Amino acid sequence: MLLLMAGTIVFLSLLYFNHLTDEIADQESKKANLMAMTFKRINTVSDDEYRGFLLEIIKNNTSIPVLLVDEEDNITAHRNVVENFDSQRKLTDEVYSKKVQLELKKRLLEIKKVHAPIEIKIFDGYTNYVYYDNSMLWKQLKFFPYAQIFIILLFLAIAYFLFSTSRKAEQNQVWVGMSKETAHQLGTPISSMMGWVEYIKSMQAKDLEWNDIIREIDKDVKRLEQIADRFSKIGSEPDLELVEINTAVGKTIDYMSKRASDKIIFDFEFSDSLKVMLSVPLFSWVIENLIKNALNAIGSDGKILVKIFQQHNNAVIDIIDNGNGIAKRNFKTVFKPGFTTRKRGWGLGLSLTKRIVEQYHQGKIFVKESVINEGTVFRITLPLANPS
Repeated sequence: MLLLMAGTIVFLSLLYFNHLTDEIADQESKKANLMAMTFKRINTVSDDEYRGFLLEIIKNNTSIPVLLVDEEDNITAHRNVVENFDSQRKLTDEVYSKKVQLELKKRLLEIKKVHAPIEIKIFDGYTNYVYYDNSMLWKQLKFFPYAQIFIILLFLAIAYFLFSTSRKAEQNQVWVGMSKETAHQLGTPISSMMGWVEYIKSMQAKDLEWNDIIREIDKDVKRLEQIADRFSKIGSEPDLELVEINTAVGKTIDYMSKRASDKIIFDFEFSDSLKVMLSVPLFSWVIENLIKNALNAIGSDGKILVKIFQQHNNAVIDIIDNGNGIAKRNFKTVFKPGFTTRKRGWGLGLSLTKRIVEQYHQGKIFVKESVINEGTVFRITLPLANPS
């Protein structure tokens, strides 16, 4: 709506000011012709009163620059051309006159490019020419619409920036509030479950089967604790530590592969040790979200390949699957909150992933390539701590 309103204002302004400048140009053309007739008549009349009247017509022109020249381009009269040429008046009259003549010649060359001359037939067959330029008022009106357009566009840009900033700030508050509340709500049952696990451990220490069950329960409790810890870090400045990206990503892949279908093949390729500054709990969340998306795209049978390598001064992580793929028009949309292709999806996983990578780790995440029914490549780039 803002763009439509601005476009309408700009169009009407241009239309009006073009009409206005055309009217002024027409009036100035008539005045220039009147000046030409005055120059012609003033040399042929002997009546002092009539001559004075003609001189008054010339004096009344205070806006249109006019030059009267003969057939050899000698300037014989001028008006509103060098009236303000007084800065060097301390020079002798002769030097000053020469400087004025040079300035007049220069202005004549400029004015010749603006309008065709008006011919004046003088007695004895001589012809003089009147050259005239547009007035300063015309020039100001001509460029005013463009200044107006610039101001309108600047206003729109500032309005959009403020609106976008306000919207992002509001989204950030929702994200942070939801994350903190989730961590808070998980905290109490996790603490209770940890207590019960310790109690069961002490009661069933001799039963091997129970010990296996308790170990798995303990893993899941610790997993819940890790999830709560991740949510608590959203909205806060994360503590980054120097870690090997291969190790951090490898642990997450190992965890996810054990909980996926046996028909899903996981492959992990990495180059030499690459060290980056990471918040391991948050970044493992990123890899988990991408692998979960890959598993959903694949279904029950397929392959997930994770490749880590160095490119310039960045560590690059590619998560490659052979699933359903993503339409090219959605390459950027998939990272927006609420976008999902699943019936029961919330559309928050990739949005959160983007936030963690780009805001907390100064990296980038994007869909490198995707083909429908063939697969997708998500790419993450992180600045190396030890670029070589």
